[in-house]
Amino acid sequence: MLRDDSYRRGIIVFLIVLISLAHYRTREDLLYLHVIYREMYFLPVVLAGFWFGLRGGLLASLAVTCAYLPFVFLSADRFTGHEFGNLLEIMLYFAVGLLVGRMRDQEIRRQEQQRQMASLAAMGKGISCIAHDMKTPLTAIGGFARQLRRRIPDDDSDAAKKLELIIGQADRLELMIMDMLAFARPLRLDRRRGDLNDLIRQTVEVAAGPASAAGIRIELELDERLPSILFDRNRLQQALLNLIGNGVEASAAGSRVVVRSTLHAGEDRVVVEVLDRGRGVDEQEMDRICTPFMTTKKDGTGLGLAIVSKIVQAHGGSLRYRRREERGMLFAVALPWRGAGEAVPVAAPAAGTGPEEERDG
Repeated sequence: MLRDDSYRRGIIVFLIVLISLAHYRTREDLLYLHVIYREMYFLPVVLAGFWFGLRGGLLASLAVTCAYLPFVFLSADRFTGHEFGNLLEIMLYFAVGLLVGRMRDQEIRRQEQQRQMASLAAMGKGISCIAHDMKTPLTAIGGFARQLRRRIPDDDSDAAKKLELIIGQADRLELMIMDMLAFARPLRLDRRRGDLNDLIRQTVEVAAGPASAAGIRIELELDERLPSILFDRNRLQQALLNLIGNGVEASAAGSRVVVRSTLHAGEDRVVVEVLDRGRGVDEQEMDRICTPFMTTKKDGTGLGLAIVSKIVQAHGGSLRYRRREERGMLFAVALPWRGAGEAVPVAAPAAGTGPEEERDG
């Protein structure tokens, strides 16, 4: 690949040098030849944009300008329509480099997305087969271990400890398999219009037990202007529980996790944010945290955020995240809410629901 890139760069440089030499070595009165050479500069610009994207197209345009502009001024005794046309042509070099480069970058991103989708589809099929094959024996192992544990007397601490270890590991593997199946299966949403704030309150009630045991407070900051929206209650609660659980796991005892809802009326969306004060995610891992099987946790499956992203996208929304300036992470679930002809709610916002200065991760 590097060898191909070097070869392509060499071709572009060679063309620019060759065309420039033709300009400078041709008599000034042979205007038709200079017009031909001027148009030939588009060739390296287009090639650079096609091979190297936006950056390549603009760099080639700059190189052509540096090579051609001295000739324009040296050969002009006075500013005429021809010189004006030459300057316009230089502007066109940048326009073409920008256009071809952007189109190429978009095509590369589209191809990469298609490759990822094909890879995830194949991965999902494989995961589904493996998970189904593992689910039955694991359930049997966990069930038999629990039956044995009930029959073991409490004074046999060594046997009880080993059985509890088996039960714990079987439960962990069953949860992992459930995550794998949730990721592999296509989502079928049962969307109904409901109160998103009500769902958030119920979700926090569910998460409050484990959080309290870890010494962490979950605080609500809800915007009471939120309209009713269409969503799958079970799926969205699963996504929010995952985000809140991640925040609780990342936070130290005595800290807090904030769950906030806000209405972005001008953008026709509602946003649910989960803010924690954990150590955050390393900068080099930020672009990969939603990648399946990528995890920073010792016992994590790497599917939690991938499942959250899948659920949110199925609702027509987006999942965004970033490191907070002070400490920790912010995850934001943005969901569409307004249909055609619906009015914007005008009630006063709840206290403490001001937007973050920066929302995109």
